[in-house]
This record gives sequence, C-alpha cells and structure tokens, in this order.
Amino acid sequence: MIRYDYPRLTIVIALVLGGTAERNFHQAMIMGDGSWSIFTARWMCLVLIAAIVLFLAIPTLRARLAAARKPPVAAGTGKA
Repeated sequence: MIRYDYPRLTIVIALVLGGTAERNFHQAMIMGDGSWSIFTARWMCLVLIAAIVLFLAIPTLRARLAAARKPPVAAGTGKA
C-alpha cells in the first residue's frame, strides 16, 4: 500500500466494517427471500443507489470533460 500510495485508512475501515456489512447484506437477502428487489422497494433506497452510482461516475465524467476541453494535438507534433 505504501509503494502504490494507497491510503491505509481505507483498509482499516474495510476490516472494521466489512463483517457488519456482509452480515446485514445476508439479513436483507433473507428478508427479501433472495430477491434483489428489496433494495429498490422504497424511494430512499433508490436515492441512495443513485447517489452511489453518481459518486462512482464522477471521476470518469471529470476525466472525459477535461479531455474534451483540451485542444487536439496537431498531426506530426505529438510525442511518440
């Protein structure tokens, strides 16, 4: 983690909360009889899922916008 400059706090949080998250996921699947629709049954769940998707997509969207704003390199002047 140090070699690739990953934050060490992330692994600590994953180790602390991972078991609890997995246990709660299994409990939700049991409550929903194995159906994934339990995660989309209420509006608050849909809002949270949309927020997660948005936050995961933001870095990709920013990179594409930055690439679109950068002027194109003329032919023959780019680096090989």
